[in-house]
Amino acid sequence: MGQRTSIYLTDDLKAKLKLGRSRGLSEALNMAIDRYQEIIDAERKRMNSIFTEGEWNAMRNSCNGTLWVPAALIRGGVLANIEDSLDEEIESFGADRETLEGKLRELTVVQQFALVDMIEQWWDEQSAT
Repeated sequence: MGQRTSIYLTDDLKAKLKLGRSRGLSEALNMAIDRYQEIIDAERKRMNSIFTEGEWNAMRNSCNGTLWVPAALIRGGVLANIEDSLDEEIESFGADRETLEGKLRELTVVQQFALVDMIEQWWDEQSAT
């Protein structure tokens, strides 16, 4: 089953959920979240093979405290954060700016969302310890 809760939705989000197809709000939200997670999970392994540990740490550092709202900020967001980082910050993690920026430019939109999801998850795990 699940837990009953209440949430506040914007009119824009309600429209995106397409509630008119004889499904209720709970079903629409569960389906959207389940689909999103399937998409992200499909990219996780690939993302880990693209970046070195130093690159991951440089990205985590540059995204620390970034609030990805609205979601449209995710498109190109990690690249923008890296571009705004000092060379010394990136190099301190053993990463090369040019190589890292090149890899970030090659990511698909789905991979960019997976990347942000993975960075956020990493920070959540750090704050839980």
